Parts: sequence; C-alpha cells; structure tokens
Amino acid sequence: MTGIFVRKNIRDREHEKFREASNDLTKVAVSIEQSISEPVPVSFTELGEPLNIYDEAPSVAGLATETIIEYTVPALKGLDVKHIHISGENKSVFTIEINSVIIYKHRIWFTKFSDNIETTIRLQSGDNLKVIVENKSNSIADFNCTVQGNIYDE
Repeated sequence: MTGIFVRKNIRDREHEKFREASNDLTKVAVSIEQSISEPVPVSFTELGEPLNIYDEAPSVAGLATETIIEYTVPALKGLDVKHIHISGENKSVFTIEINSVIIYKHRIWFTKFSDNIETTIRLQSGDNLKVIVENKSNSIADFNCTVQGNIYDE
C-alpha cells in the first residue's frame, strides 16, 4: 500500500484528503474524506519513552573539576535530549560534551545558582554524553544535574 495526497479546490479553498491505495492508483483501498467545516483531530506525541538521568557531585573541592553525568546511549537506541538542568552551591562552569567534544558551556554565579538548558541534541547508539562541572570558587560545594529526553528504538 502507498499513500497519496489529493488536492482539490472547493469554492476557492484548498481541500486535502489522504488515500491509501495499492500500487495501481486507479484502485483505492481506503479513502478518508473530511468536510471543510469539520475539524480534523490531530495529535502529536514525542518519539520514544521519557528518560531522566540524575546525578550529583557532592563536596567538590575548590577550583576542582568533576564529571557529574556520563551516559552512553545503548545499542540499537537513540536519545533526543530536551533539557539539561544544572544546579550548584557556588559559581561554576558546566561543560556538556558529546564523544569528548565540547558542545556547550554554561556558567552559574552568585545570583543564579541553577539553570535550565533547552537543547535539541540527538544522540545515536554508542554516543557518549558527559556533564562536567568546574568549581570556580576556593570553597567546597555540591553540584547536581538532570538530563531529560526521550529514548527510542533506532
């Protein structure tokens, strides 16, 4: 079966209908027709299942660097990262790496010790995601991170 869109002008309005047909386009197997005045219900869903990865780096020494999250996408899976939530008790620099390549750096400071990074990162099977924090103060501090996205079958 193949699907085709048929466009017709009805009273100067473009009207579309979807037909599922065999390879012989003269024989229509399924025809869906909708009146122009009727709304067409459409719903969109995210690909895959939600995935939340949380971890923390407690008691990071002053001026030290620590990996908070390291995640490798499983075989035959893909991951769409939507949000990375970062938080800490001190001024710091968060680094996001994919396969050891820095793709993003984000700073938090005295007036804003947490933040949300909106992303459209798409990872494939075997890709490695790291969230690293560098404590920029001289005192010990706790840091945490949550990576949110959807994991799906490739």
